[in-house]
Amino acid sequence: MSYCLVSFWWVLTLKFSSNPVMSIKYMNMKQFLLLSWILLGAWGSAEAQSPNDQQQQILVPGLKNTYQAVYLDEHGDTLSIEKIGVHFTDRPWRQDSGQMEIVCSYQGFTGDSSAFTPALHGGRLSWESEEVMGFKEYESTIWMYPFRANQYYLTEVAPFPYFVKHAVAGQTWSSKLSLGKGLGRFEGKARWTYQMVGQKHYQSDQQTIPHCYEIHSVSRHRLGKSSLNYLVHPAYGFVRLHYSFFNGHELQVSLLTSSVEALN
Repeated sequence: MSYCLVSFWWVLTLKFSSNPVMSIKYMNMKQFLLLSWILLGAWGSAEAQSPNDQQQQILVPGLKNTYQAVYLDEHGDTLSIEKIGVHFTDRPWRQDSGQMEIVCSYQGFTGDSSAFTPALHGGRLSWESEEVMGFKEYESTIWMYPFRANQYYLTEVAPFPYFVKHAVAGQTWSSKLSLGKGLGRFEGKARWTYQMVGQKHYQSDQQTIPHCYEIHSVSRHRLGKSSLNYLVHPAYGFVRLHYSFFNGHELQVSLLTSSVEALN
Protein backbone atom coordinates (compact mmCIF):
# COMPACT_ATOMS: atom_id res chain seq x y z
CA MET A 1 0.00 0.00 0.00
CA SER A 2 2.84 2.44 0.83
CA TYR A 3 4.41 1.64 -2.55
CA CYS A 4 1.11 2.43 -4.25
CA LEU A 5 0.74 5.82 -2.47
CA VAL A 6 4.33 6.82 -3.19
CA SER A 7 3.96 5.81 -6.83
CA PHE A 8 0.70 7.75 -7.15
CA TRP A 9 2.33 10.85 -5.65
CA TRP A 10 5.23 10.43 -8.11
CA VAL A 11 2.82 10.22 -11.06
CA LEU A 12 0.94 13.35 -9.99
CA THR A 13 4.16 15.29 -9.38
CA LEU A 14 5.68 14.23 -12.68
CA LYS A 15 2.62 15.00 -14.77
CA PHE A 16 1.74 18.31 -13.19
CA SER A 17 5.31 19.61 -13.46
CA SER A 18 6.26 18.37 -16.90
CA ASN A 19 4.32 20.24 -19.61
CA PRO A 20 2.14 23.19 -18.53
CA VAL A 21 0.48 23.46 -21.94
CA MET A 22 -0.81 19.84 -21.77
CA SER A 23 -4.59 19.79 -21.58
CA ILE A 24 -6.15 18.94 -18.22
CA LYS A 25 -8.38 16.37 -19.92
CA TYR A 26 -5.39 14.51 -21.40
CA MET A 27 -3.52 14.68 -18.12
CA ASN A 28 -6.42 13.18 -16.20
CA MET A 29 -6.87 10.35 -18.68
CA LYS A 30 -3.18 9.46 -18.68
CA GLN A 31 -3.02 9.75 -14.91
CA PHE A 32 -6.01 7.44 -14.67
CA LEU A 33 -4.39 4.83 -16.90
CA LEU A 34 -1.10 5.02 -15.04
CA LEU A 35 -2.82 4.85 -11.67
CA SER A 36 -4.88 1.87 -12.79
CA TRP A 37 -1.73 0.07 -13.87
CA ILE A 38 -0.04 0.81 -10.52
CA LEU A 39 -3.05 -0.30 -8.50
CA LEU A 40 -3.36 -3.53 -10.46
CA GLY A 41 0.35 -4.15 -10.03
CA ALA A 42 0.15 -3.54 -6.30
CA TRP A 43 -2.91 -5.81 -6.01
CA GLY A 44 -1.12 -8.51 -7.99
CA SER A 45 1.90 -8.26 -5.69
CA ALA A 46 -0.31 -8.59 -2.65
CA GLU A 47 -1.95 -11.66 -4.15
CA ALA A 48 1.41 -13.25 -4.86
CA GLN A 49 2.55 -12.64 -1.27
CA SER A 50 -0.63 -13.77 0.45
CA PRO A 51 -0.33 -17.00 2.46
CA ASN A 52 -1.06 -20.13 0.48
CA ASP A 53 -2.01 -23.51 1.88
CA GLN A 54 1.59 -24.51 2.49
CA GLN A 55 2.27 -21.43 4.65
CA GLN A 56 -0.65 -21.90 7.02
CA GLN A 57 -0.51 -23.91 10.22
CA ILE A 58 -1.33 -27.53 9.42
CA LEU A 59 -1.28 -29.50 12.67
CA VAL A 60 -3.63 -27.15 14.50
CA PRO A 61 -4.37 -27.87 18.19
CA GLY A 62 -7.69 -29.71 18.36
CA LEU A 63 -7.16 -31.59 15.08
CA LYS A 64 -8.49 -35.14 15.46
CA ASN A 65 -7.77 -37.69 12.76
CA THR A 66 -8.93 -41.30 12.65
CA TYR A 67 -6.96 -43.77 10.56
CA GLN A 68 -7.26 -47.36 9.50
CA ALA A 69 -3.99 -49.25 9.97
CA VAL A 70 -3.33 -52.52 8.12
CA TYR A 71 -0.20 -54.49 9.01
CA LEU A 72 1.12 -57.04 6.48
CA ASP A 73 3.86 -59.67 6.77
CA GLU A 74 6.59 -60.35 4.23
CA HIS A 75 4.20 -62.55 2.22
CA GLY A 76 1.50 -59.87 2.00
CA ASP A 77 -0.76 -61.64 4.51
CA THR A 78 -2.68 -59.40 6.90
CA LEU A 79 -1.50 -59.67 10.50
CA SER A 80 -3.69 -56.95 11.99
CA ILE A 81 -6.31 -54.30 11.21
CA GLU A 82 -7.37 -51.58 13.63
CA LYS A 83 -8.29 -47.93 13.95
CA ILE A 84 -5.94 -45.31 15.34
CA GLY A 85 -7.23 -42.04 16.75
CA VAL A 86 -4.74 -39.16 16.71
CA HIS A 87 -5.45 -36.00 18.70
CA PHE A 88 -3.14 -32.98 18.35
CA THR A 89 -3.27 -30.97 21.59
CA ASP A 90 -2.10 -27.55 22.75
CA ARG A 91 -0.13 -29.07 25.66
CA PRO A 92 3.67 -29.39 25.77
CA TRP A 93 4.88 -32.97 25.67
CA ARG A 94 6.17 -34.08 29.07
CA GLN A 95 9.21 -35.82 27.61
CA ASP A 96 10.24 -32.72 25.63
CA SER A 97 8.64 -29.36 26.42
CA GLY A 98 9.83 -28.04 23.05
CA GLN A 99 7.28 -30.29 21.35
CA MET A 100 3.50 -30.41 21.56
CA GLU A 101 1.62 -33.48 22.69
CA ILE A 102 -0.20 -36.02 20.53
CA VAL A 103 -2.54 -38.56 22.10
CA CYS A 104 -2.98 -41.77 20.09
CA SER A 105 -5.67 -44.33 20.87
CA TYR A 106 -5.69 -47.86 19.46
CA GLN A 107 -9.14 -49.31 18.89
CA GLY A 108 -10.79 -52.40 17.46
CA PHE A 109 -7.71 -54.58 17.04
CA THR A 110 -8.30 -57.57 14.75
CA GLY A 111 -5.49 -60.08 14.54
CA ASP A 112 -3.18 -62.25 16.61
CA SER A 113 -0.97 -60.25 18.95
CA SER A 114 1.36 -63.23 19.36
CA ALA A 115 2.42 -62.72 15.74
CA PHE A 116 4.32 -59.62 16.85
CA THR A 117 6.97 -61.25 19.03
CA PRO A 118 9.47 -58.42 19.51
CA ALA A 119 12.61 -60.45 18.90
CA LEU A 120 14.35 -57.35 17.56
CA HIS A 121 12.97 -55.07 20.25
CA GLY A 122 15.02 -56.64 23.02
CA GLY A 123 12.20 -57.29 25.44
CA ARG A 124 8.59 -58.29 26.01
CA LEU A 125 5.98 -56.37 24.07
CA SER A 126 3.31 -54.82 26.28
CA TRP A 127 -0.03 -54.11 24.61
CA GLU A 128 -1.20 -50.50 25.06
CA SER A 129 -4.56 -48.88 24.35
CA GLU A 130 -3.12 -45.33 24.33
CA GLU A 131 0.18 -43.68 23.54
CA VAL A 132 1.43 -40.12 24.05
CA MET A 133 4.09 -38.67 21.79
CA GLY A 134 5.24 -35.35 20.34
CA PHE A 135 4.99 -33.20 17.23
CA LYS A 136 6.46 -29.91 16.14
CA GLU A 137 5.38 -27.33 13.57
CA TYR A 138 7.69 -24.57 12.49
CA GLU A 139 7.03 -21.82 9.96
CA SER A 140 8.46 -23.94 7.16
CA THR A 141 8.36 -27.56 8.40
CA ILE A 142 6.29 -30.04 10.37
CA TRP A 143 7.21 -33.43 11.77
CA MET A 144 5.79 -35.89 14.27
CA TYR A 145 6.72 -39.06 16.07
CA PRO A 146 5.25 -42.15 14.40
CA PHE A 147 2.92 -44.67 16.00
CA ARG A 148 5.33 -46.87 18.00
CA ALA A 149 3.24 -48.84 20.48
CA ASN A 150 2.19 -52.48 20.13
CA GLN A 151 2.83 -53.96 16.67
CA TYR A 152 4.13 -50.67 15.28
CA TYR A 153 7.56 -50.70 16.95
CA LEU A 154 9.41 -51.05 13.62
CA THR A 155 8.50 -47.44 12.78
CA GLU A 156 11.29 -46.53 15.21
CA VAL A 157 13.90 -47.23 12.52
CA ALA A 158 11.85 -45.89 9.60
CA PRO A 159 11.77 -42.21 8.55
CA PHE A 160 9.65 -40.03 10.79
CA PRO A 161 6.80 -38.14 9.03
CA TYR A 162 8.43 -34.87 8.03
CA PHE A 163 7.11 -32.17 5.65
CA VAL A 164 8.87 -29.12 4.21
CA LYS A 165 6.11 -26.64 3.39
CA HIS A 166 7.82 -24.76 0.57
CA ALA A 167 9.37 -27.79 -1.13
CA VAL A 168 8.91 -28.19 -4.87
CA ALA A 169 8.83 -31.38 -6.93
CA GLY A 170 12.24 -33.01 -6.97
CA GLN A 171 13.53 -31.21 -3.86
CA THR A 172 15.29 -33.36 -1.26
CA TRP A 173 16.18 -32.97 2.41
CA SER A 174 17.66 -35.18 5.11
CA SER A 175 17.78 -35.79 8.86
CA LYS A 176 18.98 -38.41 11.32
CA LEU A 177 18.16 -39.93 14.69
CA SER A 178 20.32 -41.58 17.34
CA LEU A 179 18.61 -44.53 19.05
CA GLY A 180 19.74 -45.34 22.59
CA LYS A 181 20.47 -48.61 24.38
CA GLY A 182 16.98 -48.67 25.85
CA LEU A 183 15.71 -49.69 22.42
CA GLY A 184 17.63 -52.97 22.43
CA ARG A 185 18.82 -54.07 19.01
CA PHE A 186 17.44 -50.87 17.52
CA GLU A 187 20.35 -49.00 19.09
CA GLY A 188 22.33 -47.02 16.55
CA LYS A 189 21.81 -44.22 14.04
CA ALA A 190 19.03 -43.95 11.49
CA ARG A 191 19.75 -41.64 8.55
CA TRP A 192 16.74 -40.34 6.66
CA THR A 193 16.48 -38.88 3.16
CA TYR A 194 13.30 -37.33 1.74
CA GLN A 195 12.12 -36.25 -1.69
CA MET A 196 9.09 -34.18 -2.69
CA VAL A 197 7.48 -36.05 -5.57
CA GLY A 198 4.69 -33.56 -6.36
CA GLN A 199 0.94 -33.34 -5.92
CA LYS A 200 -1.43 -36.30 -5.88
CA HIS A 201 -5.07 -36.99 -5.01
CA TYR A 202 -5.79 -39.15 -1.98
CA GLN A 203 -8.39 -41.74 -2.89
CA SER A 204 -10.15 -44.13 -0.49
CA ASP A 205 -13.49 -45.90 -0.34
CA GLN A 206 -14.81 -43.09 1.86
CA GLN A 207 -13.43 -39.95 0.23
CA THR A 208 -11.24 -38.19 -2.28
CA ILE A 209 -8.89 -35.44 -1.10
CA PRO A 210 -7.32 -33.50 -3.99
CA HIS A 211 -4.00 -31.66 -4.06
CA CYS A 212 -2.07 -33.59 -1.45
CA TYR A 213 1.72 -33.42 -1.38
CA GLU A 214 3.49 -36.73 -1.97
CA ILE A 215 6.81 -37.43 -0.25
CA HIS A 216 9.03 -40.50 -0.56
CA SER A 217 11.60 -41.21 2.16
CA VAL A 218 14.19 -43.83 3.05
CA SER A 219 15.88 -44.70 6.34
CA ARG A 220 19.25 -46.41 6.53
CA HIS A 221 19.97 -48.26 9.76
CA ARG A 222 22.42 -51.05 10.53
CA LEU A 223 19.49 -53.50 10.56
CA GLY A 224 18.60 -52.58 6.99
CA LYS A 225 16.70 -50.10 4.83
CA SER A 226 13.10 -49.03 5.52
CA SER A 227 10.95 -46.62 3.54
CA LEU A 228 7.96 -44.38 4.15
CA ASN A 229 5.88 -42.92 1.31
CA TYR A 230 3.18 -40.53 2.47
CA LEU A 231 0.71 -37.80 1.56
CA VAL A 232 0.22 -34.48 3.36
CA HIS A 233 -2.69 -32.07 2.98
CA PRO A 234 -2.79 -28.51 4.42
CA ALA A 235 -6.21 -29.07 6.03
CA TYR A 236 -5.75 -32.60 7.38
CA GLY A 237 -2.04 -33.13 7.96
CA PHE A 238 -0.78 -36.62 7.15
CA VAL A 239 -3.51 -38.45 5.24
CA ARG A 240 -1.68 -41.62 4.16
CA LEU A 241 1.49 -43.35 5.35
CA HIS A 242 2.83 -46.48 3.66
CA TYR A 243 5.76 -48.13 5.47
CA SER A 244 7.97 -50.85 4.03
CA PHE A 245 10.26 -52.20 6.76
CA PHE A 246 13.69 -53.82 6.47
CA ASN A 247 12.25 -57.27 7.33
CA GLY A 248 9.69 -57.22 4.49
CA HIS A 249 6.71 -56.21 6.65
CA GLU A 250 4.45 -53.34 5.59
CA LEU A 251 2.16 -50.92 7.38
CA GLN A 252 -0.56 -49.06 5.50
CA VAL A 253 -2.18 -46.16 7.38
CA SER A 254 -5.10 -44.35 5.70
CA LEU A 255 -7.20 -41.40 6.86
CA LEU A 256 -10.86 -42.18 7.59
CA THR A 257 -12.18 -39.02 9.25
CA SER A 258 -10.86 -35.63 10.31
CA SER A 259 -12.27 -32.84 12.49
CA VAL A 260 -11.12 -29.93 14.63
CA GLU A 261 -12.57 -29.53 18.11
CA ALA A 262 -12.51 -26.43 20.28
CA LEU A 263 -10.04 -26.69 23.16
CA ASN A 264 -10.88 -25.44 26.65
